Amino acid sequence: MLELGEYTKQLHEQVGKEVYENKIDIVMLSGEYAKYIENEAKKQGMKQENIYYFEKKESILEKLEEIVKPGDVILFKASNGMKFFELAEKLIK
Repeated sequence: MLELGEYTKQLHEQVGKEVYENKIDIVMLSGEYAKYIENEAKKQGMKQENIYYFEKKESILEKLEEIVKPGDVILFKASNGMKFFELAEKLIK
């Protein structure tokens, strides 16, 4: 999503809206534009306690390891430049 140019803010806000509308339980965010997702999800009605923002993506892994239980579904969504695939690889191990 780093490659969105002039649509960056608008499309990140749309993600926040979709998070709420699709009844996502928890959203974990990191990155410069993730605040647009957070703000829109809250604006739509998502509770703050279900939104986590991390300065460093590695902190996401720590939180996931703390709260994930069997049967949970995790979706990683980020630009390849954010390298979230590294988090998924570490979580699988």
